[in-house]
Amino acid sequence: MTEINANNKNEQIKSQPNTDEPFFAYGFFKKGELAYYKIKECVKNDPQPGTVKGLLFEKDGLPILTQQRLKVRGKNKRVNFYKIKGELLSFKDGVEAYKRINELEPGELYCWKTTEVELASGVKRTANILVACDSLLNEDKTVNGAFTLKDEEDKDYYDYGCISWPGHNDALFTKGMDFLRVNFFDKADEYWFDEPYIREDKDFYKLSNLQM
Repeated sequence: MTEINANNKNEQIKSQPNTDEPFFAYGFFKKGELAYYKIKECVKNDPQPGTVKGLLFEKDGLPILTQQRLKVRGKNKRVNFYKIKGELLSFKDGVEAYKRINELEPGELYCWKTTEVELASGVKRTANILVACDSLLNEDKTVNGAFTLKDEEDKDYYDYGCISWPGHNDALFTKGMDFLRVNFFDKADEYWFDEPYIREDKDFYKLSNLQM
């Protein structure tokens, strides 16, 4: 395993991934999501759809996965895991890919661990995954300051027993972006991409900076 040195403004992720292993993305690094373009040139093959077992939370707009069972208050049982949907990414240059991931993901939220991924074909693979760091967990193993994505009625997240996090459907990156395009740049018709919100375009970055 090669140690990764990332230069960023965030607190560094304290654990280290095995750079020879693939990466299971369930958030911004999925193909078509906001951060995929940062690692796209490092990806070896097309991302493979798959699932991992766990619980998915959202904190300040960021998805955070845990693989520790919740303690149900007042009851001698724990909440069952869901199947969390995502993509398995294999890299041509794992050292560079994980360096770029570490540069974007805040170390005060995430740590690295290995997990078992079940691909759509039924094949199981070991992969690196970002999970909630222990310091972020409450006594009942929920994520501090976050809400759980688990309700069947929540159609944006629940899909036949699986949970997914569709960042590109977030109002921040849909209605918010459209508002900025129309009111600041008047270019609404020019920003419909095959892979939304990942094009390296100077006006896109202007929009992103204005919105943040």
